[in-house]
Amino acid sequence: MSTYVKLGDQAEGPLTDQEIEERVRSGAITITTPAWRIGMAEWTTIQQLFPKLVPSAQSHDPGRQIADDMVTINRVFNALEPSTPQPDALDRLDELAAPFVRAFTNRLGKNARTTQNFFAHRAVTLGIQRLRLDILKGASLNARGEEFIAQATAYLATIAISIWRRRGFEIHGQIHFEVGAPGNRVELTAERVREGGRETCTQDFLNDMRTFLLRPPQMLPYTRNQVYAMESLTMPSPESLYLFGSWMMSCPRATGNWPAGSKVGCLEEDFEPARQLWVDDLHDDCGLQKDHEGLRNLSYWIVFPPYGWEMNDTQEYNMMTIFNQISEKKIVPHDEAIEYLRNLLDCQAMEIRNLAARCLMVYRVAPRHGNDSIHYEQALNMRDYSRAAATMAKHQSQIEGVDNTSEWQAEIDKQRRQWFDDTPSTLSHRTVAESDPEYQEMEKNPSKTLEEGIQRLEGLMSRYPEDWVLKALHASQLLQGPDPVRGESVLRKLIQDPPDTLEGHSRLGTWLKYQNRRPEALAVYEDALKRWPWSAQATDACAWILTDGMFEN
Repeated sequence: MSTYVKLGDQAEGPLTDQEIEERVRSGAITITTPAWRIGMAEWTTIQQLFPKLVPSAQSHDPGRQIADDMVTINRVFNALEPSTPQPDALDRLDELAAPFVRAFTNRLGKNARTTQNFFAHRAVTLGIQRLRLDILKGASLNARGEEFIAQATAYLATIAISIWRRRGFEIHGQIHFEVGAPGNRVELTAERVREGGRETCTQDFLNDMRTFLLRPPQMLPYTRNQVYAMESLTMPSPESLYLFGSWMMSCPRATGNWPAGSKVGCLEEDFEPARQLWVDDLHDDCGLQKDHEGLRNLSYWIVFPPYGWEMNDTQEYNMMTIFNQISEKKIVPHDEAIEYLRNLLDCQAMEIRNLAARCLMVYRVAPRHGNDSIHYEQALNMRDYSRAAATMAKHQSQIEGVDNTSEWQAEIDKQRRQWFDDTPSTLSHRTVAESDPEYQEMEKNPSKTLEEGIQRLEGLMSRYPEDWVLKALHASQLLQGPDPVRGESVLRKLIQDPPDTLEGHSRLGTWLKYQNRRPEALAVYEDALKRWPWSAQATDACAWILTDGMFEN
């Protein structure tokens, strides 16, 4: 049975019985060393847990008392020194994060990629979003859920380490996790020597995940004098803002003596290196040149709003700056600026994709293909679009030199929505039978029984034998009752070469999921993401399956 021991203020373990015996024999622990096992309400001693082991071990070691005395002396001496986390603990961080990375790599499409740049926090956001929603409703995680949260936390911490290492900081860690064990933590400390003194910044990522990120408050403080309103869909996720605080060394949940400053809670000498690294990460994420001064200048205003997120609810200040840089200062040629904005549509961060799509709309750049159309449509349908549209119209009228009238605004809005008819993101339920009176009657007056619905569909299929949508609807009806084996077989054939629609994958994957055939359901959605890498529906389905069964019944 696994046992934990406490040496000073640090818990070590889990240790096997053989390891305990070896430590007793070597004098590393004594009969009075505090010990604990999962399920115990409080700590006890080695003597209580191993009543037979300890005497026999001592009887074979004539130098036992000397060893005990030396351990006690060393412990007292060490207690007088500042405790320093063990650097090798960082190796355990990668081990803890590995299952999360394996589970989510290539299963979130382009919406989140498990890289090591700042924007990779999106994998954590999507991975825990279902758990967060259920926890906010009062659900409790089981052992599997607790372990998953620790793995997700470790991955978020690896991103922070990547940031700190690039800034040249010395990093230490105290990493420990076992379900139900006391003292679990993913604690990282960044250190540096400046002006003759040592400065430290310490964050317990696991504690912050449990108490903060899984249960974010309505207003989320993330930097000095700046806040984040959760109801705003144009804002970054809590994980993004938490990591932002780590990036700028101004996380309000950190401890240590790291100096605050006037630049978003950090010293001015730290601000510029952090800013440049953030631009590097954006360019890495979107496939942009890192050494292009003009594009880097644009990226600065993309990643770091000039007035803070709290005043950027409709992205007005970002747009104002971008249009000023492109259309007035002309820091890059117009065509190069358009290509830059198109590259931003590949960013993992939804708020940046929305901003890029809205800027492209202002420049009257139509979507090139279905993936572009997905981002344009998302930007149009966000809750804040009605307010953002006024800002977009103001800038567009200035760029084009026309009067900003209500009639003109209606015209440009009509053009934007027409783009989706010209470049649809999906075909969805479009069918050649949709003008058939019988099909229209079926939609208007749904069948009262499953059998009746199947008969009506089969009647339509006799007239439209090649219609993909009718076949998918019919197979779905078969799944629900009379012939699930045949229905599954038909759907599997239909999704091998579907039209540009996720419908077949969604129907088959959902059915497999509720049949507890989750690996097969996951494979169906993985195939969907290969074809439609920006599909939010397929991404959410994968995340749902991967986090299933993580709550107490």
